[in-house]
Amino acid sequence: MSSNYTILTGRIWKEYGSKKLILTLNGARAGALEASIPLWISLVGPLTWIVIQYVWFRYSTLRGTRRHPFRPFYYRQKQVLLRNSSGDLRTVSDSFGLFLSWWKIGEWKATAFLDAFWRTSPLGLTALLFWSVWQVVAIVSFYIWQQTPPNVGLVRGGVCGYNFLQGPGAELYFRRSGLLETIQAETYVSQCYGSGSGSSGACNVFARQSISYKSSNATCPFATSDICIDVNSTPFLLDTGPIDSHVDLGINAPQENRVTYQKINTCSPIHSTRFARVINASDTDEASYWPPETTLQQFFYGPVNGTNNTYTFEYSEWTPLDNFPYDIQGIIFDPGFPGTENAWAINTTFTNRTDGDISILWFTPNTVSYNSPVDDPFFLTGSNYTLWVDGVEYTLYAPAYLVNIMGCIEQHRFCNPTIPGLCTPYTAYLKYGEIPGPLTTLQYNPTQLATAERIVTSLEMSLTFNSVNNRRGASLLASQTVSDNLQVKALPADQWRIEVENWFAVSLAKLQEGVLEFAAGPLDPEIAPYVQFPTDTDTARLCYNQLVQLPPGYVNFDFGAILIVTLVGIFFFAVGMLFERAAKWYITKRRGERGLKEWREDGQFQLLKRMYEAQNITGWENSKDEFPITMRDM
Repeated sequence: MSSNYTILTGRIWKEYGSKKLILTLNGARAGALEASIPLWISLVGPLTWIVIQYVWFRYSTLRGTRRHPFRPFYYRQKQVLLRNSSGDLRTVSDSFGLFLSWWKIGEWKATAFLDAFWRTSPLGLTALLFWSVWQVVAIVSFYIWQQTPPNVGLVRGGVCGYNFLQGPGAELYFRRSGLLETIQAETYVSQCYGSGSGSSGACNVFARQSISYKSSNATCPFATSDICIDVNSTPFLLDTGPIDSHVDLGINAPQENRVTYQKINTCSPIHSTRFARVINASDTDEASYWPPETTLQQFFYGPVNGTNNTYTFEYSEWTPLDNFPYDIQGIIFDPGFPGTENAWAINTTFTNRTDGDISILWFTPNTVSYNSPVDDPFFLTGSNYTLWVDGVEYTLYAPAYLVNIMGCIEQHRFCNPTIPGLCTPYTAYLKYGEIPGPLTTLQYNPTQLATAERIVTSLEMSLTFNSVNNRRGASLLASQTVSDNLQVKALPADQWRIEVENWFAVSLAKLQEGVLEFAAGPLDPEIAPYVQFPTDTDTARLCYNQLVQLPPGYVNFDFGAILIVTLVGIFFFAVGMLFERAAKWYITKRRGERGLKEWREDGQFQLLKRMYEAQNITGWENSKDEFPITMRDM
């Protein structure tokens, strides 16, 4: 699918589905932020140990020394250990060492195990739990970029807007672009829709991998029910249900700026008897074009505009002798606003509906034979014949009809999801080009209207007719199992439904691609010069809000979570730096200095001072602070 775009990086944006602020990065910048988040947590988290340490020390100080069998020296050791601990594994190790030492002392060795354990283990276990909690928090911080943010990014295309093909070669560009889109969509559907849906990297393009739909039986959609074939066949209806412009098509917008679009396609193989005749070419004005005694099948579903013919489609019975494979072609009638030109003036005895796009598809098996009988009405086989190959007898089956016909009616509807039940009627896609028209009845705000118009411009190329006619026989899944004009697969009785569903899925993939191309640029780069940037402000904003799946190498970060982690980390840092000073100030002001002297003297630098004082080192300054100093030689 379209790849002529980049992903917005280095800027904060909002994904309205999750309502999260997102920061998208790639390469080294993404790796650096991924590493810095757990590093930041592991640095600032342990600073909060001072709270546990100080409160515990104060509590122990107020309780005083311990009773038998533990001596006052044990109390002093534990206080020194607690005072100089950091809440890491070293604290755990020192606590365990203290336990072993007091457990193994002579007269209490056999009786003091539990007392020693319960008196020394709380500090070690608390430190272990404290250290473990912060390690786990640092590890699970990967949720900030791997789980909580949606895996989508904002597109930045080289060009943005609608295609205005004109001038010499415009028709050629239009056809080539349509063909390229159809081929790409067929490939995408085979990998990413329905039973072919998988985890292929090719599926990681659109904001939603595929547009869901439901299938069901339907009534014949044409003038009378007997037009539809009812032997081994029932009209087939495919319905997308509401397609959300944000969720399904990736147009990033809050709820109040979204629209929904719905597509219904009803198809059925149809009888041709009342609309067909078999005639000798010599009895027509085409006698000079055909060899003598040429038999023609002509079908009268309405004349084709721009010709002098009254028939819609003609087929020569010589064609199966020309060694041609499957072929399928069609014609479409698009009811629209007054003055709309159509290639086909529809026969009202076939249908007079104006609430949908009407297609007739002509399937000609031509020279293809079948290795087994087929009951499907669109691929129906008739007589069989025997063929000998290398002494082996094969029974093959010829097509029952030279021409098989299918009719389809596609209908479209838009709704305003902010006003329950407010929808347009189901109608043809060209109706949405009317001003005023159906879209102007939905009370859309300007952004919603621009969004709906953007979807409408993608509807033409997503019609079933345009997914079939420019691919002809290649659009048939049954063509993939034809070898040298022999159908080697036993086609099921509902093969025609399989084909219709595949065309429907292709049309949805083309809709996804068409919406993406508006912001990302056309699939065919040679059309880029014909793309015009929108002059309307609300339409122009749509250039910057198209979502796609993040390509490999890009990472989304939940900026809100990063902000919380940063602010909480700063708070913990402040707690670690200021808690002790604040506690000292509070205790001194409210309760005197009880316990503060012991806290100060059990500090490692005060202990160092007393050791040197025992060696007659004098001249101490700041002797009552945590950091006493002396200028004397050691």
